[in-house]
Amino acid sequence: MINFRRVKILRRKSLLGKLLRIPFDLIPAKSIIPIQRGPLKNKKWIKGSHNVSILLGIYESKQTQVFIKFAQNTNTFWDLGCHAGYYSLLYNSASPTGKIFAFEPLQETVNIYKRHMSLNKINNSIVFPVAVSDNNGFFKFKKTSSSVAGKLDDFGEITVKVIKLSEFVSEQNITDPDIIKMDIEGAEVAVLNDLKLLLKRKRPSLFISTHGAKLHHDSIALLEEIGYHLSPLDSNDIQTCKEFVAYDANSKDKSNLH
Repeated sequence: MINFRRVKILRRKSLLGKLLRIPFDLIPAKSIIPIQRGPLKNKKWIKGSHNVSILLGIYESKQTQVFIKFAQNTNTFWDLGCHAGYYSLLYNSASPTGKIFAFEPLQETVNIYKRHMSLNKINNSIVFPVAVSDNNGFFKFKKTSSSVAGKLDDFGEITVKVIKLSEFVSEQNITDPDIIKMDIEGAEVAVLNDLKLLLKRKRPSLFISTHGAKLHHDSIALLEEIGYHLSPLDSNDIQTCKEFVAYDANSKDKSNLH
């Protein structure tokens, strides 16, 4: 599959990119529209719940391809920072009988996630309206103009429930994951440290988006110490990328990720 987002003439700021998006821009927000192409073709999606490129079938093309390779024939997926559910839908497409455990702190976003699962008749997903970290409590959360980018912040305008993930999954009898997606806006290292024993024992594959140079460096160091192999997803350099996949090189041949 071609990564159309890397073709400059199709990007949102280009003339052709703008023309491609005009039909979708004219559709009212919250309309239910089928995704046009890609692995989620014909899946139902709520317009305005995320980037229009999802409806075009060109959202995070490389990440999508690699994720599907790892997700096939697995049993359990943890979607940490699930937002509207794009990766949960991808997981279900790759492993229809697999269980999905999703985590998202904003109730309005949780409602959209649930709607997407319902629209597409996905019944093997549970979403928890919490933020994940390495301790429990209620913390300030800062919203931004994009619901994707909200994060825990001492100056946040709302309060959300935060859970120590390792304790929570034990208390809830949540199945150990085969694959984890982590997009949790600054809590990456805290959660990786909290899950360290599970990572050593179960060796799930991890798709991680880091938020800041230090968090990126510390995440890489922690995973390499455990013995994970790392591959960048949004560039060719593991040190400067923002998204990468981490996996046990001995468990399965994932060398061809491009």
